[in-house]
Amino acid sequence: PRKLGSVTKNPHYVTRRYSEFTASILTLHGGMESFGIAGGGEDMLRNDLTKLRAGIVELLKRLSEELPSPKQRLVFLINNYDQILSVFAERNMVGEETAWFDETLAQHRGLFVEEELSQGFSQL
Repeated sequence: PRKLGSVTKNPHYVTRRYSEFTASILTLHGGMESFGIAGGGEDMLRNDLTKLRAGIVELLKRLSEELPSPKQRLVFLINNYDQILSVFAERNMVGEETAWFDETLAQHRGLFVEEELSQGFSQL
């Protein structure tokens, strides 16, 4: 991760590249189907996108570990997942990838709320 530049709470540039690439692949695949030239490969594409997603999620987790506090790590992850969903929304992407990131973003937002409440109301 050190070669990827400094890590702040803002979305990382690799996140934008991942989301643009994934949206492009899904758009091209959908376009081929509309022309009737898709020869299958949906399972292979799904498996490859799942591996790619796992890779970006792992990278984001590793990058977040460079931040000093759990709260900052959560903000970093939330910002990156939100950016992915924003690119998908720009491209009108709907499906498994969008649903997965939507669910993951909601989970991390919940964790952030818990973190905030535990700091402010830990005595209760």
